[in-house]
Amino acid sequence: MTSNSTETRQIDGYVRKWSEMGKTRIEVVCPFCKGHLIAYVWSLNGSGKKCSCGAKMDGSGTFTKDMTK
Repeated sequence: MTSNSTETRQIDGYVRKWSEMGKTRIEVVCPFCKGHLIAYVWSLNGSGKKCSCGAKMDGSGTFTKDMTK
């Protein structure tokens, strides 16, 4: 954990990846709460994807969570 109470964790890989009508999505498991997230691949490099536990995934497969919340 860092001094500002933010923790980062990498994912081990995705659960599945599929494409429908040119829109590729992936399903990953949050390393903090073990919940499943489904995200469009193109959106991860922009705004990322937020889990219900508050962790946010970016395009590199890193989840970041503010541990004070």
